[in-house]
Amino acid sequence: MEFWLKNEKENINLLLPITPSEYNIPEELVIETINLTKVGDVNVPTFSRLKTITIEGIFTVENYSFVNKKTYKANNAIDYVNLIKKWKNNKSIIRLIIANKVSTKCNSLFYIESIKYSQNDGTDDINYSITLRGYKKLNVAKGNKSTSSTKRPTTTAPKTNGRTYTVKSGDCLWNIALKFYGNGNLYTKIYNANKSKIKNPSLIYKGQVLTIP
Repeated sequence: MEFWLKNEKENINLLLPITPSEYNIPEELVIETINLTKVGDVNVPTFSRLKTITIEGIFTVENYSFVNKKTYKANNAIDYVNLIKKWKNNKSIIRLIIANKVSTKCNSLFYIESIKYSQNDGTDDINYSITLRGYKKLNVAKGNKSTSSTKRPTTTAPKTNGRTYTVKSGDCLWNIALKFYGNGNLYTKIYNANKSKIKNPSLIYKGQVLTIP
C-alpha cells in the first residue's frame, strides 16, 4: 500500500516514506429527522458529509529496508514536517491517494487541518499525525456588471402557479410538499418560495398563507 500527498498546483508528489499501519475513511450521510403528526418521526436523507481523515506515521530519511522510494528531496525528517506545515498555512488543496497494485482506496481532495509531531529519542525520525478535511469547490454565480453606479438592478418575484395554502394544525412543510407534489423531500421548494414568512423550515404556524410554487 502507498500513501501519496500531491500538491498539483506546485507539482509536488510526496510518497510517505513509511506506509502507515492503518487508515480509516469515513463515509457519512446526513439524515434529518422530521416529526409528522399521526405519523411520528420520519428520517429524510439530505447530503453526504465531507470526509475527515487522520494519518499517523513516521517521517525518516534513513535507508531502512521498509522505507519507500524517495520522491521528495528531504535532507532531514523535519523537512517533511515543514512541507506539510507550508501546505497547511497556504491553504493548499492536496490530493490524497491511498492505493496498492490492485485497487485505489482513496483519491480525493483535502485541506490540511493540522499536523502534530514529536521526535524519537536517539534518532532523527519524527512521529506525526496529520488531519485532513475534505475540499469541495463552491460554484458562485457571477452577476452582470453594472454599467452605471447610479442604476440599481431591478428584481422580480419568483414565478408561481398562483396557488396558496393556509397552514392547518399539525401541518409541516414535509407533508404539505407531499400533498402538492407527491414527494415530501421537495419541502425546500416551498420553503424557498416563502422565506419572507418562514424563518425556520421546521416551524410553521396555523393560519399562515403559503405560496405553492
